[in-house]
Amino acid sequence: MALRSCLKQNAAHEDALHALLESSNSWINPNQVYLEAAYHLGELGFIQLKEHYFIKCANPLDALDFEQLINPDCENKIAIADDFDESCDDLMCEECGRYILPITHQKQRFHVVSLSLQKQAILQWLEAELKEFTFKNQSAGVYHVLLDSGFVTMVLPDFIDNPSYLAVDKLKAQPTLIITLRKTLPHLPLDVTTIKLSDLMSERLSLQQGLHMAMDHGVPKEIPNVSRQLLPFVPLHTAKPLELPATYSITIDSEGIFVGGVHVIGKQAPSRIQIF
Repeated sequence: MALRSCLKQNAAHEDALHALLESSNSWINPNQVYLEAAYHLGELGFIQLKEHYFIKCANPLDALDFEQLINPDCENKIAIADDFDESCDDLMCEECGRYILPITHQKQRFHVVSLSLQKQAILQWLEAELKEFTFKNQSAGVYHVLLDSGFVTMVLPDFIDNPSYLAVDKLKAQPTLIITLRKTLPHLPLDVTTIKLSDLMSERLSLQQGLHMAMDHGVPKEIPNVSRQLLPFVPLHTAKPLELPATYSITIDSEGIFVGGVHVIGKQAPSRIQIF
């Protein structure tokens, strides 16, 4: 992949990849290294990337404009449209109401890069890497992989929708490899093999190496006598709540019949009305 050849050039690119995958939100004025890593991730479909520029209404660094301010404390950020014409277009601040005449080229511009992680594309890439093995996708973000010496459970905590696969009870059953988007993890109650997804993408580590590391490590040697989740964070996607069955109460008194607190039959109703 083009991304891999780029990121293998130096550690700065790898650090950028770690950061972009770990915090897929908006970055203001990212440096060139981060931009190159973001563009490559976008080309591969791992992130959705959007860019725009804005200026600040009141910015002390805008020497030619700062004296024209109505409100020197106005902190409004004014987006610049892609088709903005520097020669004739002007902008208006919606907060203080002043017009910013065609001198935006003399104001400091801020470059915003917004990133959205494409979970499905990452999983498809990872499953393509798994094709050299016999594996089963047990649940979202959970794979059972067969090696020559046995099975390894591969878990991606950021993508699971069933948190029971992160329970100590599950992870002590067989060798486990955790692949995370995060650069660092909190202290784990179990000694489980953990690698970063960005290490696989940059070829610092191969998936085969990671799986064999987990197999060689085996099951945790010291297992706490508790039933708890291994990691304290939640998946990146929104979990769907369980739909509980609806129950209604039926009340019959001198005022009539109520269903779920709603008066459905009054006390004057003919006796021939049958409820059941």
